[in-house]
Amino acid sequence: MANGSGGGCAARLGEGSVVELAERSHPSLDESEAHTNDEWEQQSLIYAGRKPQHVTSDPYHQQQHGRIHLESRSTSTDPGERVRFWIAMFENAAASEVAMNVCLPWLLCEAEGGIFKPPPRVTLNILVLIFNTLGSFAEGFFKSSRLLTQTLRSSKEGHNVVFNSSEGICSGFLNVFTSFPDVGDGGSNVVQDTESYLLGFTYCLANMIGGVACYKLGRTSGWQAAGTHWLPLVNFCRLWPYITRGLILAALFSTFLDSKSTGVNMPLDLTSPHLIGIDGVRLEWDEYEMQFSPSLMGLAFGIFMSASGSALGIICCDMLFHENARPAARLVANAISTVLVILVNHTMFVGGNEPVFVLIKFATSFCGALSAFSGTIGDVTDSYFEHSQDEHLCDDKKRRRHAPLMSALQNFFSHLAMTVVVMLLGVYWASEAKTLPPIILGRPRRKRIAHTVSHTSWHVPKPPEV
Repeated sequence: MANGSGGGCAARLGEGSVVELAERSHPSLDESEAHTNDEWEQQSLIYAGRKPQHVTSDPYHQQQHGRIHLESRSTSTDPGERVRFWIAMFENAAASEVAMNVCLPWLLCEAEGGIFKPPPRVTLNILVLIFNTLGSFAEGFFKSSRLLTQTLRSSKEGHNVVFNSSEGICSGFLNVFTSFPDVGDGGSNVVQDTESYLLGFTYCLANMIGGVACYKLGRTSGWQAAGTHWLPLVNFCRLWPYITRGLILAALFSTFLDSKSTGVNMPLDLTSPHLIGIDGVRLEWDEYEMQFSPSLMGLAFGIFMSASGSALGIICCDMLFHENARPAARLVANAISTVLVILVNHTMFVGGNEPVFVLIKFATSFCGALSAFSGTIGDVTDSYFEHSQDEHLCDDKKRRRHAPLMSALQNFFSHLAMTVVVMLLGVYWASEAKTLPPIILGRPRRKRIAHTVSHTSWHVPKPPEV
């Protein structure tokens, strides 16, 4: 089925040159940014899983396991490219943190007495399903654009722009936008609200299957967009860094507005928007003292958690392992993040303790970014439909590719079983506590609306007197 649909797309693009279509739609397209017919034909057929009609002896075409892979002519040893990758990853992770935990609560949560109230659990469950499916579509879309531009990114500026932006979106923004532990928590919420384990399992299965379908659609859409809407794609990728930076700066500026001017406290977490952040942080030097607002410190801590979680996921799943071991490495990372979230929330909610902002951000931002739901769905879909794999900046281009250590079905059912275990633990602990708090995302058990963290001081030692 995959080869048939992909082959049809390749055949349609093979009849008419992709660059001719782009030039007809955008006559102002620079000739240096245009793709040659042979290059696009080769990449189109390779992406669709078909052997090109005219395969040259060029070393970047290799046949392995009955399929043709497109190896990059460019190398990833350029230190400047790696630095730009890490900067883009940090900016995208920070922008996703702001969009998910600052902008979204402003739009969805109700304010009462100057404090935002957490949204209902049904709303959270629906949002998790929407974010995971949309994030899987975006993962497939930008993975296709990255695959089609990685070969010529060192020689064509437009290819380099699309490749870098696609890499940053997938590695930073989508890692925070999607979350694997939230799937099992949503299933436990469904079971608690409906008293039906079947509906809870269906919710978990819908996230997984819906993510696969949306990812497959995203890969096809991204491949077609690179062929027929090349110039708009390049312009979007040029504009995207300014969007992320503007979003971060706007959030930082809003922290300097106190609750008296806005009427409400600034929300810093979608699941617990009533928490005011980290209070009591100040810097003292001689007779001078600088007091930091709780919103500023809370926002900075949330950005740090999201960025560090994404960076750790990249290091553990991409840098330390080769391509064939990455699905298994991502499974281990997802399991570790899920266990950490369960332990943190079990300590707070089931243990009878008040919610702590630092622990909540560790569970939602850090562990959510470490567990890449969209990346997991991409591994499953690419392995099952035998899509061509994209390179990573840390890959060794001279190393031969091998079959994955895990099959697509093994990877899929392993993650599905993990979500079911989280769902069952959530239901069990909720019954033990004789209340209905979710295990991964939820509201505190006590009725206090706001919680102020105890005052802590950062003292700088005075210089010795002469």
